[in-house]
Amino acid sequence: MGEPAAEAIGRSFELYVHPEDVHLCREFLHRVLATGKKQAGVEYRVQCRDGDWRWHLSNGSPLKDHAGRVTGSFRIARDITERKRAVDDLRAGEEYLRTILQTTVDGFLEVDCAGPIVEVNDAYCAMSGYRRDEIVGLHVSDINPEAAPADVDSRICNVRLRGSGIFESRHRRRDGSVFPVQVSLAWLEAKGGRVVCFTRDMTERNESQARILHLQKAESLGRMAAAVAHHYNNLLTVVLGSLELLEIKLGEGAAGADVGDDLAAARNAALPVPRSWEVPCWPTWGRRTAGRRSSILPLSAVTFSPKSPRACRYPLA
Repeated sequence: MGEPAAEAIGRSFELYVHPEDVHLCREFLHRVLATGKKQAGVEYRVQCRDGDWRWHLSNGSPLKDHAGRVTGSFRIARDITERKRAVDDLRAGEEYLRTILQTTVDGFLEVDCAGPIVEVNDAYCAMSGYRRDEIVGLHVSDINPEAAPADVDSRICNVRLRGSGIFESRHRRRDGSVFPVQVSLAWLEAKGGRVVCFTRDMTERNESQARILHLQKAESLGRMAAAVAHHYNNLLTVVLGSLELLEIKLGEGAAGADVGDDLAAARNAALPVPRSWEVPCWPTWGRRTAGRRSSILPLSAVTFSPKSPRACRYPLA
């Protein structure tokens, strides 16, 4: 305590003890004197000469006279301040980590090496619909419809060997429905071996991927349809150009009228093409020219003229 023995001798020990711990020391002394036996394990705070408080752990034994009567006691104290501080720091760290685990958006599970769930955070309870007291004690196979107990044991052994792992699976909610999850695993040697699991609900991601895939398929089909229609219409322009020339040559007679009817039918046979689709400009469509890709024109920019053997003056889309 930093005080010379000559000054401490004769003073009451309670003067050095923290006021909140005085009753512990009194109870300890009473047990020693009442039982006449050695007592151990009392922890209390004492104030040093510099004013600092230190933690002591004391063992006490009775003093007896030649007749065996208890006449007093003596104690051996050990400074355990650093150990107490280490324990307090450890508890503070555990509380800090527990707070993080309870506030993270990902679900957290701690699984015993035999498979039972021993810890869970609020996020996983929210995504699964279970209360904490309902899920703690369940086997992993109870919440994973795709894993039998033997499969769980095999995965635990694998994580124990590798140290960590990640995979996607499905978990079962309290109402029986299932949802996709991504699970990250890590092995801890503490407490006889534990597996810590972070789970992320992948429902929104999978739905987004499905929507994107559907839109990509629809876009591909739309472009294919537009390209086919444009190619068909380009071929039709040749027919329209020939019919127009024939109509002009036959004049207004009966034969010319018949050609006019055929011309009108050909115009109506043109396939509509959405103007939002861009299609290759015919005839270089689908191949490279002069070391570069063939030019691409929006359909609204395509014009037709009777001067070209490939086109007519009538817009077909």
